[in-house]
Amino acid sequence: MQINPNNSNINFNKYNLSGNPLGIMPQHLISKVTSFLDKNSIQNIALLNNGICKSVKAAANFNESNLIKNFIQTLIQKLNVGIYPEQREQLVGIEQNIVLQNFANLRLLKEYILNVKEQIIGVIKTLDEETTNNLVNHVQPPNFFKNILELVALERQIDAANFIPDAFDRSHALLGIVKALVQADNIDRAIGVTVSIPNENVRGRALQDIFKALTRAGGIQADNIDRAFAVAELIPNARDRSHALQDISKVLTQAGNIDRAIDVATLINDEYVRGCVLQDIFKVLMQAGDIGIDKAIAIAISFHDEYMRWDALWIIHRALEKAGNIDKATAIAELIPKIPLTPVRKS
Repeated sequence: MQINPNNSNINFNKYNLSGNPLGIMPQHLISKVTSFLDKNSIQNIALLNNGICKSVKAAANFNESNLIKNFIQTLIQKLNVGIYPEQREQLVGIEQNIVLQNFANLRLLKEYILNVKEQIIGVIKTLDEETTNNLVNHVQPPNFFKNILELVALERQIDAANFIPDAFDRSHALLGIVKALVQADNIDRAIGVTVSIPNENVRGRALQDIFKALTRAGGIQADNIDRAFAVAELIPNARDRSHALQDISKVLTQAGNIDRAIDVATLINDEYVRGCVLQDIFKVLMQAGDIGIDKAIAIAISFHDEYMRWDALWIIHRALEKAGNIDKATAIAELIPKIPLTPVRKS
């Protein structure tokens, strides 16, 4: 049976990973299995079976280091000694600096690989087009470097775009490159290019494209929260920025990270959007009972809209009364704004 190394949708749940299959597998076999898989699949194994987590990490560290070294050695062999002595020397230096390291988790390993990838891209982009095309046709990068030659082409486009004298034309050229980088899943580089876009509106469009990429698949992944927040804060349009921060606060609330969800919500400029976000957090806090009541009170008092404030304080007042906390309920009642046409609530 052939294993497709590009298939990241392997269903490991159908195997009894808490039992024998991988739990008794020798280290050299684990290394062989993981060499066929991408980062997501390796991480799935590690998460589903704590018993082999250390073995998976060790196998990943060993496999990636060797694959990178082999790839660099292939590149060196393909470069003409007389024409590219400097580039060959640079690649040798990169290859010699790669040592087997026991990274604590796969995220750190991924960051290390991306750093090496950037160094290699920096060397390849100095080659002429014919040599680069020859590499495309005759060099097979490892799975985690599969788009490296495509990224080299984009780096050349970035260099060319930065020489465009007209700011508006340069902005649109860089926007096109950002879209291509996002498609290649090179988010960090896309962010770096975006901040150099001179036109504010075009820069805003690029940032929204990046933010959408970070929130694909129906929500922001936990490991993308910090990057999504950094991108959202850079969005120049206040309304668009407010909606991006709303999405982040919602994910944090669902994850139970209430304090940070509140911090993000307070940064939302749009008063209505901020009120809606805080209302959602308020509901979660009230469902938590006594442990969430004080934060719920703080949110209720912070509402600028009097009807929102009235509604929230009334809910708190009734909850405290039912819990028998009459003194606190009375104190909250005094904070309830006296507004005309007060909505009638069912007790």
